[in-house]
Amino acid sequence: MSLLWILVLGIGGTLLFVGGMIWLFVWLNRNDKKLAALLQAECARRGWTYAAPDDSVCAQYNDGDRFVVRNWGERILQPMAPITHRYWASRARHVVTGWHRGRPFVAARLALSAIEGEAADRPVIWVYAPGTSPALEVARVAKMESRINAAIGQGDITVGDPEFDDAYQVRSGDPDFARAVLNPVVTAYLKTGLRNFQGYTLINGRLTVQDWLNEHRDPEKLLAALDQRCDVLDRISPSVWAK
Repeated sequence: MSLLWILVLGIGGTLLFVGGMIWLFVWLNRNDKKLAALLQAECARRGWTYAAPDDSVCAQYNDGDRFVVRNWGERILQPMAPITHRYWASRARHVVTGWHRGRPFVAARLALSAIEGEAADRPVIWVYAPGTSPALEVARVAKMESRINAAIGQGDITVGDPEFDDAYQVRSGDPDFARAVLNPVVTAYLKTGLRNFQGYTLINGRLTVQDWLNEHRDPEKLLAALDQRCDVLDRISPSVWAK
């Protein structure tokens, strides 16, 4: 291949790459503005509040035990994990606050960092329970993993429903509270194979769902996420919450 063709291909490839990056940047910028406009319109219609940045939300994320409860294996193998692996929020953007189905909520995109681990940027959507509570984590797991964890005392609380106990791992510092929350109505709902539902976490009376949502500024996705969280709270007995 001649030097001329090498130069042509090299320059052409560079121009295509630069052009592609410029196009991507323009598209992302337009999409970002479109989503922001849609969200602000939805907020105005529903009486919600929208703030582009509002770092006060970070304190809520940082306040609370992110690990819920650590089993003996984690304490032995990762003794420093609560410090080194814990994520801290430093910035909150696209913050939405308001009420949905009679419950207050917060939705935001947080910039997260940890002593060990890559920085992350992810959305959080909390719907508030009518009171506070011990921390609780309910996570979907493979049947064999759940049975092994329960057998070796790895912090998996069972509720007496074999189908549910095989499908979910339950962790809390208060097993009685966990079982009170996971009444038959709640477990029946969680066993229905909800789309994209991987579990939920309750910390300081804030419920969030593990649903792989990546963009809360889309009103349709935000409303669906809020409905799913409210659906869980609707099925929990009011008597479990501390006033």
